[in-house]
Amino acid sequence: MTSAVQSVEIAEVSRDVEVGTGQARALLRFGAEHVQNLSTQHVMELQALLQHGSTLGVWETPKHWLPPGTQALHRRSSNLRERLLSYLPAQSDTSSERFELALQHATLALSRYLVLVRIGPAGLGKRGANHSLDVTTISGLAHSHGPALFAKALAKLLEVDELALSGDDQPEPMLLARLSRSDLEPLSKNLRKDALNECVRMRMLAERGLWHDVPPLAKPSKPEAMKGAPLLNEPPAKRDPHLPFPDDYLSEMAWKSKWLMRNLAPNVLAIAEQIVVLWKESLQQGWVMSSVISYRQEKISEMLTRHRWLDEQGVPFMSIPFELNLPGATGFEASSIADIEGNNTALLWPPKNFRDVKGLLGAVQMAHYFVIALSMGARSSEALSLKRDCVQRDKDGRQYANGRTYKLVQSFEGELRDWLLPDLAVEAIEQQARLAAVAEKLHNAGQSKKRTQSSGAPGVHLWGEISAAPASDSSQPLRNINNYLRRYATTLGMSTEPGGQNIRSHRFRKTLARLVGLALTQAPKILMDVFGHKSIEMTLYYILADKDLRAEIETVARELRVMRAKEVVEHLVDAQLAARQKPTMGGYGGLGAVTLNEAVRSYRDRVHRRGEDWSVSRVNELAELLTMQGTAWEQVRPGVLCTKLPGEAGPCNKSRGRPEPSKCQTTCGNRLEESFHREDVDGSIQESVTHYLNAVAEGEELMSAHWAGQIRAHVMRFDDLKEKWMLNSTVQSLMNVQDTEVD
Repeated sequence: MTSAVQSVEIAEVSRDVEVGTGQARALLRFGAEHVQNLSTQHVMELQALLQHGSTLGVWETPKHWLPPGTQALHRRSSNLRERLLSYLPAQSDTSSERFELALQHATLALSRYLVLVRIGPAGLGKRGANHSLDVTTISGLAHSHGPALFAKALAKLLEVDELALSGDDQPEPMLLARLSRSDLEPLSKNLRKDALNECVRMRMLAERGLWHDVPPLAKPSKPEAMKGAPLLNEPPAKRDPHLPFPDDYLSEMAWKSKWLMRNLAPNVLAIAEQIVVLWKESLQQGWVMSSVISYRQEKISEMLTRHRWLDEQGVPFMSIPFELNLPGATGFEASSIADIEGNNTALLWPPKNFRDVKGLLGAVQMAHYFVIALSMGARSSEALSLKRDCVQRDKDGRQYANGRTYKLVQSFEGELRDWLLPDLAVEAIEQQARLAAVAEKLHNAGQSKKRTQSSGAPGVHLWGEISAAPASDSSQPLRNINNYLRRYATTLGMSTEPGGQNIRSHRFRKTLARLVGLALTQAPKILMDVFGHKSIEMTLYYILADKDLRAEIETVARELRVMRAKEVVEHLVDAQLAARQKPTMGGYGGLGAVTLNEAVRSYRDRVHRRGEDWSVSRVNELAELLTMQGTAWEQVRPGVLCTKLPGEAGPCNKSRGRPEPSKCQTTCGNRLEESFHREDVDGSIQESVTHYLNAVAEGEELMSAHWAGQIRAHVMRFDDLKEKWMLNSTVQSLMNVQDTEVD
């Protein structure tokens, strides 16, 4: 395991080096401004230096440069010639020599453009203006809208009677300059949008002197527009934003996933490890393959029959406590329909064959993914980038997952980042690492001797292509996570469209945003760090774009304010009943506690004068009044509440606006200090007194004045602390000086 991890780390370092080195060598060989005029031979040379293949017209991308989940074949290799032909009109004459020359010219021009955006400053916008495009964007450009744009230009070129061919004595014909906006109308809406954006990029490159063949695509003049066909705005695109999972759906999948992870997983892993040994032993017998298969089937059946299925407490279980459907597997069909005699058909357990074991391994893997995706809130490419040794422990005991992020970064290979993990997610990752390793061994051990010997070093990917399907290769990294999530929902007997939308990985991210937004204060800042956003505006849009979520957050925020006020009222009432002679204000501090204590006392007296008993409903009623139904009472800093009502002015803002946390003062009559701060405040006073005395002894007037101010501010925060520290001669003298100055 260690050697495999080290080899991957070395591979990642070498990948980083090869990406940067290839770009540097290309720029040294030819400047970006020369790419637009390079010959065929030189374009092939640059393409090879950049490691995108050495064949003109075939743009290749190394598999390990692409983010996990986007490594499909069309992303890794695009035949530009074939892609151009696919976008040409069906009636095009492709048999003539003239057409062949034009196609070669279009292929060369597109290859030049791909090389240019690979090494030149091709980014749009302020953030990426001086950077080349990332490898994922270029692979999409080479496969779709790049060939579509150049194919439309090629069709226009072929309409010209006299085609000027490139040669030693004549310039190359312009391709894209012949296009008009109407030429792109036949393209699909998304493809046309991408092509128009690419035209904007070409114009930007032309302004920098890096590209000369630019489509004009100017909007028609007013006379042309008036004479032409009527223009209609296209209907707005149908949006399908990622939605959070419904609460009941999330709750059901959560407990089922946790049961699979805690109870079923250890059993299935132990069985899989025994099967690995069985596979290797069967290959060493020298039998023909048919005999090997029969021997394996017999032994696995015996193994599964005698296995003791134990839960996490070590107690045997005879069945799974919920529906579990493994497509195509045997031994898991259940029926709740009673027969004529009234006997129920029991669930067939335990699993009977190797296919069942593979299906259970796949289900456990997705249970792990559920826990990890909901804990991290990562994008699918980020979650799939995790390695088996990704868990790291800090000196303070906190645990992190190290992975890569590919969005909002300029590096081709992504950037390393970490995610703070709860204990359950750490457990899921560590168990998944064991599962991925044994699934890989299971696949390799099941191959013939020749194929086993030729297999390379073990992988370190955390997620594998693990399922009951016979064609699945569990030694390969997982790519299409959404297909596996739909299969997992079906396995658990749950809907694949919770809330009316397909289950997909990005919905875990939205779900985490909803849970954090509803449950935690300072949620936007927390989510900004978790999601890896570059600005708080991006996070706010992420949360507030969903109107239902925005309304739900506002409702929960109001309810939390009322709940907090109820807690304060209850503590103040208890304190009033326990200490009738001397008010203690329930351990709360700040001048706001004095005002609230008097308000609670006055309200209780009013209730008793009406001949009514003090009850829970009265507490709720008073909390609603104090917070104006949850619109007031804001937390301005940890442990400090501002009880100012919306229509009131305060010393922090001098107006009737929202509180200004940075200007919150201990002398404000709206400031309420929570009781858990008492020990911290007591310690702060002690340290301030010590520093004040040291500063006085050393004759540092500025520092002594600073610490004197700290003492005066902290002593006033809690009445009992004020009473305690006023017995200290130093504090007493400082407070008396303050009173004298006020007088």
